Amino acid sequence: EDSSLIEEKVNAIKESNEKIAELSKKGYQLLKESEFDQAREAFFQILDIEDNNNYALVGLGDTSRKENKFNEAITYYNKCLSFYPSNNYALFGLADCYKALNQFSKAIDIWQQYLVHDDKNITVITRVADAYRKIHEFKKSKELYLKVLEMEKDNPYALIGLGHLSYDFKE
Repeated sequence: EDSSLIEEKVNAIKESNEKIAELSKKGYQLLKESEFDQAREAFFQILDIEDNNNYALVGLGDTSRKENKFNEAITYYNKCLSFYPSNNYALFGLADCYKALNQFSKAIDIWQQYLVHDDKNITVITRVADAYRKIHEFKKSKELYLKVLEMEKDNPYALIGLGHLSYDFKE
């Protein structure tokens, strides 16, 4: 009797995981197609199954961010991070929101947290360098652009960033 009860529970978990995976895939596909309301609906359906699901929370954040609803997106990313503190997608989205709101110091703090988990991510490093440039921390900015060029010789973002820095410094 116990084994059939366990088997039922295992099957129920499998079914809900499959449903979540299916809805997640559907939500991100709709997001790619800029079908924001439908994408949001798919992500909310996931939350009905599992109320703190990281894919759904990040998906809702990404949907809001694509609609330029940055404060709404920040709420979703922070909720995700409260359950999954090292979720790189939530960290990335959160930092991008702060950058979009011209809160560069906050964006830098979040990107630094991201780099703890993935210190070779060139995209994030160049974004941190850009943010430092915007808050006039030229030395830190230059160090990071040069670090990127050590990792990838002709990285266009680092080269453009250094060009902006040189212009800002009137060099």
